[in-house]
Amino acid sequence: MAVIRRNAKWLSAAALLLLMGLGAWGLLSWHAPSARADETYTALDPVDAAQIGSLRAEIGVADDGLATLNPDAEQAETVLAAVRSWYETNSATLQQKRSALADQRALVRHYRSAINLGQDAADNLATAESRLAQLESDYDSYVAGARTTIWQQLSGDQQTLANRMRLQAAVPMPYRALDLSAGQKSALDKAQLTYRKRLAFAEDDQQRSQARTAYEEQMSDTLGPDNLSALTTLRGYLGSASEIVATAVRTVLPSEQDQG
Repeated sequence: MAVIRRNAKWLSAAALLLLMGLGAWGLLSWHAPSARADETYTALDPVDAAQIGSLRAEIGVADDGLATLNPDAEQAETVLAAVRSWYETNSATLQQKRSALADQRALVRHYRSAINLGQDAADNLATAESRLAQLESDYDSYVAGARTTIWQQLSGDQQTLANRMRLQAAVPMPYRALDLSAGQKSALDKAQLTYRKRLAFAEDDQQRSQARTAYEEQMSDTLGPDNLSALTTLRGYLGSASEIVATAVRTVLPSEQDQG
């Protein structure tokens, strides 16, 4: 005890340093991302692969959308692992909701066809369309929950970009990742329609080249310098990250053919 009393000051200092060290380690371990454990994923059957493919498109992490976010290999696998985990937990409910939507859409088409044939089905159609709207709203909310869960694997900037692409889903890639006004979206749609028509009627390489040049000039006028610069960057992401995403898909979402 005398020894302890004589060295109390030194022991207290040592204890303080030890606690500070443990605290610092605690902070580091709290902020450091946990290492992703290596995992071997079983092959998906064609039905599950198709269902997951649809889900990825709905939440904005299909191949092109995910590549546009420019993930590294680890993040690409982490995002896809989150998709697979969510699907495996919720697949029964997801498929039930999708089946209900498909059945209701078929019923709406049936009543519309009946009306076109002169049958009195207006009331039935109104009821069916109302029910369809309810089912679509419920499904959108359900998918939004999946999106919230899976987007936790994205950075804030990636989430902003992914949300922009979601809101502009009618715009083709990679243009949907740009900050477009309503006028630019309309002009973009017209420019692409004109370009496709000119390509369809082009008789040789020279006419195809002319169509391409005219299209690029129109796109330059429509998008403006800022969006053109962003487009160049996005195309670079697609080029560099596409193989990263493809490899992650083969790893996390392998088909039976991949493992055959």
